[in-house]
Amino acid sequence: GFSFSKLVTAQNDPLAVVTALRTTDPYKRQEAFNQDLGLPYRPRGGGLTESELDAARRSYGHGVKAGERGCVMGVDVGRFLHVVVRGPKAAETGEQPQRWAGVVSGFEEVGRLMQRYRVRVCVMDALPETHKAREFQEGQRTGAVWLAYYGEEVDRRAEMTHWKDEDSTVTIDRTRAFDEFFALVQEGAWTLPGHILEVAEYYPHLQAPVRV
Repeated sequence: GFSFSKLVTAQNDPLAVVTALRTTDPYKRQEAFNQDLGLPYRPRGGGLTESELDAARRSYGHGVKAGERGCVMGVDVGRFLHVVVRGPKAAETGEQPQRWAGVVSGFEEVGRLMQRYRVRVCVMDALPETHKAREFQEGQRTGAVWLAYYGEEVDRRAEMTHWKDEDSTVTIDRTRAFDEFFALVQEGAWTLPGHILEVAEYYPHLQAPVRV
C-alpha cells in the first residue's frame, strides 16, 4: 500500500500541518504525523532520565504553605501506599509544586495527610484494594476522593480521562497519561523539591515506565 501526506493536495493548508506538528501535546503530535504526514510517530523519549528529573528540582522544600488551598493528591495502592501531594497550579508560570511525597502504611495516614494539606481532590487506585479504597472514599467529604481504573484509548475523540460522577470513579488512558506526564516534566511545568533524592524509591518509580 501507499500513504500520502496532506502536503500533496492544494485543498489543504500547509500552515495548519506545521502548527499541528509544533504542539507539545504528544497525542496531537501523533495525529499530525499519522493523519497529516502519513508517517509513523515516535514519542520524544521512551521514559524519564535521571538528568531530566534532576533538571526539575527547585530550591523549595516539602511542607504546608500557609493559606494555600486547592492541593491535589495521588495514591498508588499496593503493599504500601505511595502518596504525592501537589499544590495548586501557578497562574503565571503553570508550575505545580510538590508539597509532599512518600510511603505510608495505611489509609488512616492518607486521611491525615489530606487534612493537613487541605487536599481538594484525591485520585486513588481502585485496585487491588477495592473494598478498602471504597471504604476510605466514603469516609471523606463528597467529591474529595476518586477511584481510578486504567485502560487504553478511553476515547480518543475526547480527553484522556472519563469521570463518572455517579460512583466517583475515573477511567484513565494509561498511555496518554504517561505521554502527558513526560511532556510536563520535559517542559518544566512539573517540578520537584531540592531534597527529593532523600525520598526513598522516588526516582526509580518515575523511571520505571518505559514506552516500547
